[in-house]
Amino acid sequence: MSTWADTDDYSGATLTQTTPHGVFRAVIERDTYAEAPENDGGCPIVQIYARHYSFDAEMTGYGDGYDDGLPDTAAHIIQRFYDVTGRESDAIETFARYLRIFHGGAVMVREANGRDSDYTYVAYVTRGLREAWGAPEDTAPELDEYQAWIEGDVYSVAVERATDFNEDGEPETWDTIDGPVYGHYGEDHAKQAAEEELRYAVEQAGRDMLPLDL
Repeated sequence: MSTWADTDDYSGATLTQTTPHGVFRAVIERDTYAEAPENDGGCPIVQIYARHYSFDAEMTGYGDGYDDGLPDTAAHIIQRFYDVTGRESDAIETFARYLRIFHGGAVMVREANGRDSDYTYVAYVTRGLREAWGAPEDTAPELDEYQAWIEGDVYSVAVERATDFNEDGEPETWDTIDGPVYGHYGEDHAKQAAEEELRYAVEQAGRDMLPLDL
């Protein structure tokens, strides 16, 4: 198996494999219009938007039916911390410590540069949310997905087969045989999925096609 090579514009990577049945490659490309992760099978996450010293919070993908265990809404709590500290960053940092200490919270804070640059995003889960959702106490993997989404680290995955070659035998034209499938959060996860899809495509070709004279 070849190693991954960056695309020309550094927005993704390709992995090419030459087999008796053809030349195949997996392609991952940055998904510039990715939607926020849905947190399937995990725990509901509260997302807070901080903009110009005002704060709004919303449950992501689960409506308003879950109690996060806080005595007040997270937006109001952060606002009060801001009233005391006078700095948005200090208010959010204090809120993160407060959640971890008193509410078993896992918190992710990132500036959303390049997505909505006016916003700071705070995503969190608490002990109360985990209990309501039945999620394990020590896991909140969806926060990693949120971090990838906020930082633009989301990719599509496609598998292609070479259909035309130049005089040196190098592929010139590719035909997509699977994908692109969007919404792979994190480059490592995207590459893992692409390697699995490439392996499946090569195995399928071995079953369905006659060997080629490459």
